[in-house]
Amino acid sequence: MSLGTEKWIQWYDSLSLCDLDRVGGKNANLGQLRSGFKNLKVKVPNGFVLNAAAYDHFIQFNHIEADLKDLVLRLNLEDLKALDTQSAEIRALFTSGKLSDEMKREIMSAYQSLTHSRNGRMDVAVRSSATAEDLPSASFAGQQETYLNIEGDEDLFQAVIQCFASLYTSRAISYRAKRNINHLKVRLSVGIQEMIRSDLACSGVLFTLDPESGFKDVVLMNASYGLGETIVQGEVNPDEYIVHKPTLRMGFSSILKREVGTKEVSLIYDPVQKSKVIRVKVSEEERLRRVLNDEEVIILAHAAVEIENLYSRLNHRITPMDIEFAKDGVTGEFYIVQARPETVQSQRTQLNRISDFTYHIEGMP
Repeated sequence: MSLGTEKWIQWYDSLSLCDLDRVGGKNANLGQLRSGFKNLKVKVPNGFVLNAAAYDHFIQFNHIEADLKDLVLRLNLEDLKALDTQSAEIRALFTSGKLSDEMKREIMSAYQSLTHSRNGRMDVAVRSSATAEDLPSASFAGQQETYLNIEGDEDLFQAVIQCFASLYTSRAISYRAKRNINHLKVRLSVGIQEMIRSDLACSGVLFTLDPESGFKDVVLMNASYGLGETIVQGEVNPDEYIVHKPTLRMGFSSILKREVGTKEVSLIYDPVQKSKVIRVKVSEEERLRRVLNDEEVIILAHAAVEIENLYSRLNHRITPMDIEFAKDGVTGEFYIVQARPETVQSQRTQLNRISDFTYHIEGMP
């Protein structure tokens, strides 16, 4: 492929799950939601994507393809210390490179269009999305980096390069190796979205089934103060809410459970280095208070059911979903910042089917 022959920028409004191979699972899912749910009370952040062709261009422009291939072929997966060293060496290939002037112009043109409604100023989230991410055979969710609260040309360019490099963290390398995925076949796209200030409010996760039991008639949600990483990484005991889906569809306020968690810490932006995050203690008054009121729980539950309905139609089967939400502390609005088919129960179901099949085969006379 010659340099510059493919379009590098795609807006979320133009994306769907058909674009998985170009923008990865995270970005394709957000595009599908952005274009499919314009009238919901819960929104999807606006933004654009630097697609996988841009990743290819970066490698070619900086002439690192041969070195990258050589380092990948010499990876030592048996020695964790050696792997960390090799991972750092690979990532240095990327971080010592630069974006071409042509790519910078495309990024800045899209960035200026995105920020136009805010008088040319907007903090953005810069998110990695691997091109095989969230496929049934290879869910790369959480393996690459996200950079928050980015503003200005140079910081944005550096965040894009750091995202490219994060395809080769030790964690990402090990994940692919365990699943026999060819490192050099996986590419990376970068999503650039308006920043949702959940550090000033709250965030959480929604499941359109009970992940433990597999019961599909409920929406289970966890919520805590600040950015959502504390919940995803299990650092806090969040509030928990359970909503009954059948009666929710009938128009009832169908909250079955409200349980206040301890919520000891909150992840917020560092007031000095705003692209960094810090953990702060939550006051006792806030810890004892529910993060979400009943109206907010119902709004989020309706959004979760609508998202499940969309994916079930697309997949021609009921598709329970794993969804991340954030509340903007400036506007008070709720946003969906990630959605993907739920994997815990689906993997258990698949394992049970394999086990049953094996039992029947072995039990045959």
